[in-house]
Amino acid sequence: MSFVGDLEHLPIVDLIQLLHSTKKSGTLGLKSKRGQSQIVFNEGYIVSANHHNNSIQVGQILVDLNAISAAQLENALQEQKNAGNNRKPLIATLIENGLINRDTAFKGLEMLIEMTIVDVLTWTTGTFELEIDKLTVSDEYRYFPDTLKETLNLNTQSILMDALRIYDEKKRDGTLNEPTFVTSDAEQPGFLECESDAPLISASDLGLDDLDSLDKKIPEVFTGVKFFDPAEDLRQRLKEELLDVPADQQQKLVSYMVDLCGNAPKKDAGSPRIPGPVVIIYSCDRLITNLLSAACKADELAVFTTDNETDLDPIIDQTLAKKASPVLIIDSFGTDEKYSRLINTKLSAYKTLSVIKLVSGDIDSSLAALKDGVRTIFPKPDINKSKVGFAEGSISFTESFRSYMQKNSFSHDADIPLDAFNRCIHELGIAQEIPDLSFALLKFISEIFERSITFIVTNGELIAERGIGIRSDKSTGATAPLRFKVSLAPLSVFQKAIDDLKISFEHGEDEALRSLYKEIGPPAETRVLVVPIVSFGRVIALTYADFGAKAATPAPTDMIASLSKHASLIFDNILMRKKLEKQAQ
Repeated sequence: MSFVGDLEHLPIVDLIQLLHSTKKSGTLGLKSKRGQSQIVFNEGYIVSANHHNNSIQVGQILVDLNAISAAQLENALQEQKNAGNNRKPLIATLIENGLINRDTAFKGLEMLIEMTIVDVLTWTTGTFELEIDKLTVSDEYRYFPDTLKETLNLNTQSILMDALRIYDEKKRDGTLNEPTFVTSDAEQPGFLECESDAPLISASDLGLDDLDSLDKKIPEVFTGVKFFDPAEDLRQRLKEELLDVPADQQQKLVSYMVDLCGNAPKKDAGSPRIPGPVVIIYSCDRLITNLLSAACKADELAVFTTDNETDLDPIIDQTLAKKASPVLIIDSFGTDEKYSRLINTKLSAYKTLSVIKLVSGDIDSSLAALKDGVRTIFPKPDINKSKVGFAEGSISFTESFRSYMQKNSFSHDADIPLDAFNRCIHELGIAQEIPDLSFALLKFISEIFERSITFIVTNGELIAERGIGIRSDKSTGATAPLRFKVSLAPLSVFQKAIDDLKISFEHGEDEALRSLYKEIGPPAETRVLVVPIVSFGRVIALTYADFGAKAATPAPTDMIASLSKHASLIFDNILMRKKLEKQAQ
């Protein structure tokens, strides 16, 4: 196992691009309710694929291309069958018999890969697992035997672009479920009957016979469409890891995990997904990864697992690109020095990363991990120490992990929302009316704070205009004008912003705030933001914000101050324009 996750959280297009950019080698296994499929990579290049529908194969593709006849295909398949242990790949047989050339062979194989990718592009749910065998991937994934001295490394980006083009065309035409490259609707007589006597696209077809003696090898080709049952898949994986555990303990833990998997909430495809942290499990312990993965899926958390340290940065980068909060779980399977270096490196590189360390009861390791900056430590069940009560311990570990993830927030409100900043700059630039300016600033501030209100400044009081997060969650959007009034007080945070002509982000407990809280309720913490819009040296509007029921965190005050100054300048320009237009009339 190297890299495991759900297609719901990392779509197949992103997954293929990630494997290409990181130059991965190995077999990518894909499972969904549609069936199972495989794509083989060699240093980031796609070198083979198995379509989940075994009636779709390279021989039939070559017939459909009119590169060979159905009779020639039958003869080649019969030759393969008669060769027994000396059987060569179908492509090699056709080339050696002079029936196709190298370019035609590549074209047929490229089409098979494209058909596989087009098919799996429709898989929005399911799982993926990249199996890596570092001893063989550099030169063994071949379509051709060594005597032909040919290795196929298809350009992944080119293949993906072609597949996406075909996918879009078929989606537009409503033909996504039809065979992609068939040029004739007529069945080729005798084709399926002849080919069914041998594996359709077997390891030997891919030149992989010598991998059979290795622990990790290309999975055998599927003899038919196999429907993927997540609960049954979990049951089988857990049983493999519990061979040394007493039968009653096995049954208890397996039943708990299968129930947990089966009781996971069913998602409505039409409803928006609730954002949450992305859990990245770095471990070579399959039992631990299975326990934590099932727990995450039961609580609708995106989860990826890997036993390869080089996978961590790409996964974290993908998480941050999707504006999610990464949580890295590190399971000890090496020296403390190794993990101390890893933790410090990742926390230095990714300021918003949260790290959880799994430990086996060693207090020195636990203290060292906390010193390195991990968010928390978790004692993990150790199958080698106690098999009696192991199921109970594993269940308690899983439930404790679920409780911890449910009760803790991993969002980073202090992150600089650059996309929201750019939107605000754009909205300020196109504003034609004064209310548009204050509303653009209000929306930006609401990206960081839970509650925010725009106030008009008049003599001795503030008049509340629109608000976000006031009397309802901020996800519901802006309110209508609120119209309640707040009297200014000499020592209030509001008056300070008016007098200083600049933003304020500090703790406040003055009379004006208490008057405001009678209308909207007090926040959990007293730290509040007040942002002025200044026109010709006078504050004409204020934006107030706090963190509501959440804990206060740092805020990008420099960025907010820049937007405030920008809004003030545009405010003056709008006033001047209106004045000139009035004079012209």
